[in-house]
Amino acid sequence: MKVEAVLFDLDNTLANTDILQDIRNRRAYEELTDAILNKVIVFEKGVEILKELKSMGVKIGVVTNSGRAYAERLLTYFKLNYFDVVITYTDVGAGGKKPSPDGILMALKQLNVSPSQNVWFVGDDYTDIEAAYRAGVKPIIPTWGPKNSVSQMPAAVLSSTFFFRKCRR
Repeated sequence: MKVEAVLFDLDNTLANTDILQDIRNRRAYEELTDAILNKVIVFEKGVEILKELKSMGVKIGVVTNSGRAYAERLLTYFKLNYFDVVITYTDVGAGGKKPSPDGILMALKQLNVSPSQNVWFVGDDYTDIEAAYRAGVKPIIPTWGPKNSVSQMPAAVLSSTFFFRKCRR
């Protein structure tokens, strides 16, 4: 069973963005200066996975509850240009915010991939797990991110090494 697509949450999955939470909540994206962004820690294991998935030809995307201007600023600043699709709060609105599956389903439609267990959604929060289950894809929690507890069981908790073993099957 080969993985067809892997979708990622952005905040605290690809980078530790806790320092940006107030800016994100207020949608004050003009405050995302280089000085602030220099304090954000990008998870290198996540970047390694993105590079490897890209080289394997796996379709990859981001589905975030953050706005488009915020997501694009972070992805550009940190040179995370690996994604075939980026779906944001701007695309789905309040009704499509995770735990709604709307963002995941929109990303899959744009990737021309059907929901299945061959599609993974990697996120750090219970809303990510819930959205993945509701979309009919496999929810994964990465070990490289923050160690926040979640109230719903994911399909798997994977390290970067084990991640690739599972992807190649």
